Amino acid sequence: MANWILRHRLIVGALFAVIIVFSLVGVKRIVIRTSFDDYFLSNDPMLLKTNEFKSIFGNDYYVAVLVKNKDIFSKCSLTLIRELSNELKDSLSYADKVTSLTDLEFASGTEEGMAIEQIAPEQIPSDATGLKEIKQKAYSKPYLAKKMVSTDGTMTWIVVKLRPFPADSVWKKTSDMAPDMINGREARRYKCTKLCRKILFFSLFVLQIHCLPRPLLSKHCLLL
Repeated sequence: MANWILRHRLIVGALFAVIIVFSLVGVKRIVIRTSFDDYFLSNDPMLLKTNEFKSIFGNDYYVAVLVKNKDIFSKCSLTLIRELSNELKDSLSYADKVTSLTDLEFASGTEEGMAIEQIAPEQIPSDATGLKEIKQKAYSKPYLAKKMVSTDGTMTWIVVKLRPFPADSVWKKTSDMAPDMINGREARRYKCTKLCRKILFFSLFVLQIHCLPRPLLSKHCLLL
C-alpha cells in the first residue's frame, strides 16, 4: 500500500486536496449549540417539566445573591441591601423582579381587614424599635424566614427573577453571546468588601437545584 501511494503520490495528493476543500466548505455549516435543552431527549421528564415551568412563569433562570453580615437588620445593612437590589434590577439586561428584605410585601390582619405593606418602609428607621419591628415581621412568617433569612440573622438572599430569553434565532442576529451568559457576566461584577462579608453568585435552576446556579455601589463594593 505504501509503495502504491508513493508511486501515485500526485494523484493521492490531489485527492487529499479535494477532500480538504470540501471540508472547508462544510465548516460554514457547523452549528454550535449550548442550549440546556440539547442535553436531554425530547421526551425526557426533566425537559418536559422545564417547558411546563416556562409556559407558566416565563423563565427558569434566577440570579441569587447571598449577603452575609454580622447583623443584616441594622440600618446600614438594610440600606445597602436596598441599594444593591435596585442596582441589580437596573444593571441586569433581563431583570424582571427583585425579591429581598427591603423589597418584599408583608400581609397582616387589621381591625378593618387586611393590610399589605413592605417589610422595610421607604424610609428605613435608625432607631432600635423600628429595626426590631422589621426583624419581627421577617421572622413572623415561617415560609419567609426559612427561605430568605438565616436563623441567626447574619445572612439573607437577594433574588432576581429574569424575563424570558429570546430564541436563539433572535439573539444570534445581534450578539455572539447567549442571554444567560450575558446576565452571568453582568452579575459577577459585584463583590462587597465592607458591609457584605461574603456575596456569592449562583446560577439557580428552579425545578431541580443542581447547584446554587451580582455602579452606584462603587463606594461599598469592588469589582471581581
